[in-house]
Amino acid sequence: ANIHVPFPAGPITPIANSGVGMYVATRAEDAQRVTSVTFGPTVGLGAVVEFDFGELQAIVNWHEARAKFGNQSTDGSVVRESLAVTQINLAYMYVF
Repeated sequence: ANIHVPFPAGPITPIANSGVGMYVATRAEDAQRVTSVTFGPTVGLGAVVEFDFGELQAIVNWHEARAKFGNQSTDGSVVRESLAVTQINLAYMYVF
């Protein structure tokens, strides 16, 4: 879900997003491969800047999920591992 603030501050419009992502990760050790599918939150903050010659959008997103790959702790319980990514997206749009 993306939210565009309805009252831009001049040529800058703040934007925010949040949602749920599906993550597929594979761990390979020697000949053994384990794949995990998991779900987790995603959030982002940024802005759209309007120029006479187009628009520039910049947004920072964070994604996170917890996956099980069959690893065990010293007491034998299954260990969940964190899969996290922070990314910066830049986009330019020119309307003609």
